Amino acid sequence: MDGKPPDNFITDQDGAMRQSIQSIFPTTMHRCCRWHIMKKAQEKVGWPLCRNPGLSDDFNKCVDFSFTIDEFEQNWAGLMMKYEAMTHTHFEKLYKYRSTWVPCYFKHRFFPFLQSTQRSEGFNANHILAKEGCNDYRTEHLEIELWSNFPIEKQAYKTYTRDLYRKFREEFELIGRYNAFQVGADIFELRPNQEFVAKYGSQNYLVQARVEEGSYLCECCKMDKDGILCCHILKVFTHIGVDVIPERYLLR
Repeated sequence: MDGKPPDNFITDQDGAMRQSIQSIFPTTMHRCCRWHIMKKAQEKVGWPLCRNPGLSDDFNKCVDFSFTIDEFEQNWAGLMMKYEAMTHTHFEKLYKYRSTWVPCYFKHRFFPFLQSTQRSEGFNANHILAKEGCNDYRTEHLEIELWSNFPIEKQAYKTYTRDLYRKFREEFELIGRYNAFQVGADIFELRPNQEFVAKYGSQNYLVQARVEEGSYLCECCKMDKDGILCCHILKVFTHIGVDVIPERYLLR
């Protein structure tokens, strides 16, 4: 790493690893792998989950759809009041180390939150989806129907492998679930036009669109997590007439 500490470390919940990272890399942000956290949580709190229908959904909603620290704290307090079975369990240990795994502790409701964590682009998507031999075959030999006539979808079709294009199209099809409203010089608010949108809930989302710079940021952070643009940014594209996806958002 050329003598430079990493920006982020993602590990399981090993205590010795956490202490070592804090000691050797004090400026590095340490995150715990959510998959490991949820797997361990199922083992530790299986009985209260089974005895309390709705707890799992409410817990995930608290974690996934809290956009500020205050909002998360309020939602967590509500969970503790609603489900007495959460007290004196592994949930309390999770809460103690929330700063290493709760997304809202690293993003804020307005756009300063997005300026600080442009992670290694497409880490998750490229690691999981880049099965190049299979994907290249699909791209060469398998046809798939376009969902629309928007130029950006045609561009994605020509650029992505078929498997990645399918994921893009699934996201692009959600643009009809939102209405876009300009609420600032370069800020758009995406408001769902139905009660619940799959993967995104009932929340409004803010998108920063700096068209001249070709820079687009959404507080859902899907691009950072999965390496594919979210339906919120794609909706802004169609709303303001952007016909070409900037190259930086078409990861190879």
